[in-house]
Amino acid sequence: MAKTKTVSVKLFGAVTAVLAVLCLFFGVMWAKTAEDGTSADAMMEKLCMQSASYAASEFESYHGKGEQMYYTAATADYNVFLCMYYTLYGDDETALADYMICNEIYTYLVTAPETAEAELHAFAHILEELAEDPTSREAMDEMAELCARMRTAAESGTSSDGDADANSGVDTDEESAA
Repeated sequence: MAKTKTVSVKLFGAVTAVLAVLCLFFGVMWAKTAEDGTSADAMMEKLCMQSASYAASEFESYHGKGEQMYYTAATADYNVFLCMYYTLYGDDETALADYMICNEIYTYLVTAPETAEAELHAFAHILEELAEDPTSREAMDEMAELCARMRTAAESGTSSDGDADANSGVDTDEESAA
């Protein structure tokens, strides 16, 4: 459980840094949009696609190398994708439902990385599809299937590949105090 708390603390720091960078980015984007007349929506769509691509690349690096910094960076990039996706498409009911599924996956990435790890390769593949077209129905259907597998694994106390979770729902003294 201590590993999960450490990961959560690191992810919180990374997410905070990403949000600060986003604020800077939006300031620059605002100035650039005013300067050359580029559509803010077009720039946000580009950021949405780039963050999906970066997240896919970082998750593949983590899958291959196992270094925590790749997982943290990928999760932060995925959060940027979520923010941009919601900003661009959140008014559409179908897109909003897709956003909720993607957000649930983000929750597993942050709070239950052991559940998400078994699915990272498939997840990276879906993100690559979304980097090409954030509104891809096929990619969002795959995302819903992935989310269902993660949910089942989390509810059963196992990782998605069937390994028993080390903490099978029994509270330790440390967890009870938290």
